[in-house]
Amino acid sequence: PDEGAQARVIEMATTLRREIVYCLKKRDPDTGNLSGFGVVNPVAAKGRICVIVDDICDGGGTFIGIAEKLREAGAKKVILYVSHGIFSKGYALAGVDEIWTTTSYRDTYPASINVLEVW
Repeated sequence: PDEGAQARVIEMATTLRREIVYCLKKRDPDTGNLSGFGVVNPVAAKGRICVIVDDICDGGGTFIGIAEKLREAGAKKVILYVSHGIFSKGYALAGVDEIWTTTSYRDTYPASINVLEVW
């Protein structure tokens, strides 16, 4: 999580009795290009199902980069949950086994996407 969300994530993980796998990325402020993906505590991912939670998926580059690093750390499955699924570059995100989103951005998605309806 970014700095603003870190306290909320720690509280949620404590409540759910789950370990947090901290992941990092770098974005060039001039170009917007992503680089430098990493897993801070890779041992926490080994043999686990890892769920990436974020608010928006636009092009998916962040999640592809993080999924790759989680796989390298030994994650057995990577699931993505985003509340707003834009998917401007398509729905296939390399290294991500399942995608979950809501109908907050659009009403329909392909059958490969798990959708939670927003009322």
